[in-house]
Amino acid sequence: AGLTIAELLHRLRQRQTDVESNQTLNNYLPRFLYGEFMDVYHTRLRAITPAMQQVIAQILGCPYRGTTRRSYLKQKALKLISLYLNALYQPPLPKADLDCIYDAAAILRNQMTSPPTMEQLARQVYTNRFKLYQGFHSVYGTTPVGYLHNHRIDSAYYLLSTSDWSVSQVAAAVGHSNRSRFATAFRQKIGFKPKAFQLHLQRYAS
Repeated sequence: AGLTIAELLHRLRQRQTDVESNQTLNNYLPRFLYGEFMDVYHTRLRAITPAMQQVIAQILGCPYRGTTRRSYLKQKALKLISLYLNALYQPPLPKADLDCIYDAAAILRNQMTSPPTMEQLARQVYTNRFKLYQGFHSVYGTTPVGYLHNHRIDSAYYLLSTSDWSVSQVAAAVGHSNRSRFATAFRQKIGFKPKAFQLHLQRYAS
């Protein structure tokens, strides 16, 4: 009760393969809100900035020992946290461009079984293909195709968790015509093949 979005994300999506924790997310949200919630989640996973990469390299290459090492690593860790928080709450694009990317993401979510081409998508949100790719990388840390892939797997996760549909039915519902490729993509992200995931849920529920 009273949890912020950030706290919910931390508690409910801390580990992608933690089935028990992720079941809680499905209890919080009906299907029509699940895609919107996961959009917020993926927005928070933007790519590491060059400044963060530099600090990470300094941490990994720490040349000191003893108390000097501890002091140095503490300083760099605090710097990394500061950079992360600044990036987290600073809009990655001007508002007009940001709205354009959010609109494009909504189109992909709503049309995931028959998505537009990238050229069509760019035209629908009044931009060009280059700015579309650049915007998705800034907001979501991936390409439009990568975003669509993530949404399909997230949607499949939800359906497998909350329905008695077969794996083939779920695959078709999220836009995968090839069950084998769907199973491989699902395992790569979730850690289970779809059927094994269903069995795992059944054991957890019993």
